[in-house]
Amino acid sequence: KAAEDGEGIVVRLWNASQEEVLGSILFWFDVEQAWETNLLEEALTALKVEGKRVTFQAKGCEIKTLKVLNRKAS
Repeated sequence: KAAEDGEGIVVRLWNASQEEVLGSILFWFDVEQAWETNLLEEALTALKVEGKRVTFQAKGCEIKTLKVLNRKAS
């Protein structure tokens, strides 16, 4: 969904397993920055970004909210 502040998009994910996992999302655009956020979309932790991929960790049965900014073409 679009972020409430109009900057980037917000993705909510659920780790359906009981195990902690290392996950990643491959976007269709180059990512400028990404953060784990709270439900109010306030940044908590910066995430690793490599081109179009964002990597994160999720505990078992955890819901994650990520905010992602698109790298603007120059």
